[in-house]
Amino acid sequence: MNKIKNNGFTIVELVIAMTIFSIAMLYGLSFFVYANMNHASSGESSYGLQLAKDVLENAKSNGYISIPVGNVVVSHTSPSGLVYGIKRTVTEIKNSTGIYKEITAEITWTDSHSIARQATLKTILAN
Repeated sequence: MNKIKNNGFTIVELVIAMTIFSIAMLYGLSFFVYANMNHASSGESSYGLQLAKDVLENAKSNGYISIPVGNVVVSHTSPSGLVYGIKRTVTEIKNSTGIYKEITAEITWTDSHSIARQATLKTILAN
């Protein structure tokens, strides 16, 4: 009698292998979705910080005398469509060493995941 040698996989082995593969693929896919969300949020934060830097640089380039004390509030829409609120606050500081102006740039926005974000930068100008 000749024995037939069966070198294939059983259906149980295939189901187990496919289950393990599916779980691994779902884990891998969730990693890429999470990484993509973080990438988008990082770009939005970088844009907000750049707006704050621009506000401070514009104030510095205008000179000490031409910067009025008080608040200026405007909005800016990014190329991606997010609306950024920009608040520039200038306060005068007097102490024994002189008179200074502190300029604060506060940028607020709601990111693409509906999370409120804020970036604040400050600088001091001397007369």
